[in-house]
Order: sequence, then C-alpha cells, then structure tokens
Amino acid sequence: VWFARSRRQKAITAGLALILAGLTVGLYPPLAIWAKFPPVVGEMRALWLLVTAGLLLALPRLPVPALLRRAVVAVSAAGYHIYLSHGLVIYAVVSYAPATPVLLTVLVAILLGLALNRGLARLPIPGQHRG
Repeated sequence: VWFARSRRQKAITAGLALILAGLTVGLYPPLAIWAKFPPVVGEMRALWLLVTAGLLLALPRLPVPALLRRAVVAVSAAGYHIYLSHGLVIYAVVSYAPATPVLLTVLVAILLGLALNRGLARLPIPGQHRG
C-alpha cells in the first residue's frame, strides 16, 4: 500500500486487498486460516483489512495534532514489539484473568510493547561505540 503511487498501482493494490479479504473469510476453503475461530473473527479481519487499505490508498497523509502525533509515532515505533509480545498478554489474560475487558487487554499489550521498545533501545549494540 505504501508504494502504490499511480492510479493503476492503487487499483491493483485495492484488488489484492479485496482478494486477501475474501481469502480471510473463507471464499477458498483450503486457505480459510480463520475458519477455526468464530465466524465474526474472519469477517472482522476482512473488514479491517479493506478499511485500512482503502484509507491508506485514499489518504496516505493526515494532519494530526502534535500531542496525538507523539502517541501515534511512539506506538508505531513499538509496533514490532507489540506484535511480538501481545500473545503473551492474551495468554496471561485468558489463563489468569478471563473476565478482563478487551480494551484493558489491548492497553496492557500496547504498554508492554512500548516498554520493550524503550528498554531494548537502551541496550548497547555490540561493535558500536557510543560517544
């Protein structure tokens, strides 16, 4: 999506997003990877994929207030660490506190990812000298 600049590239990208969304909801059963989950999970993933791709294709840049921009940049920078650690948070919640609200679980996963990102950024890189 990021590299689609021309109308043709954006149309191809939108078409690919539509195909992937269709595969997500099980239009091709051998690739129905979300079939073991409740039906709404695959449908929500497909909807999320289509809406996100559509917005990124139509509005690649949005003006954002400075305070919100700092938060978005921090979460974006920690995105990989959030991705890597969210499974641990979900496992802990499901195993030890199943009544925890979903939004609280998401917040904890984001905070853990932010903490990991910040902590790992402070570790020295072997072979690199700080001066």
